[in-house]
Amino acid sequence: MSTDVRAQLAELRHLSIAELKRRWRELIGTDPLQYSRSCLVSRLAYRLQELAYGGPSASALAKMEALVALVRLLSGQRPTSQRRSFARFHRRVAGTHGATFLMGPEAVL
Repeated sequence: MSTDVRAQLAELRHLSIAELKRRWRELIGTDPLQYSRSCLVSRLAYRLQELAYGGPSASALAKMEALVALVRLLSGQRPTSQRRSFARFHRRVAGTHGATFLMGPEAVL
């Protein structure tokens, strides 16, 4: 990890909520939702690393979408064409097995 990215990540921990929201607008280009401070920090940290090193590959994104479709099918949910960023859901599949999926470029895995 480059020193510049490390410094930016360390700086996030010391920013106020207002400064984190300003950084969000700079890095993501939208107004942040009503997230807690820790959520803002983790999503901004992901975005900084994504910009520096690249995001998930197209094949990884396709695999995640396929898993989401499978879980929705198994749980009886109808597929939706529009997914919310940061959509998170947990479903029990086949008894005690669970699956959690985070979707969107800002989701932290």
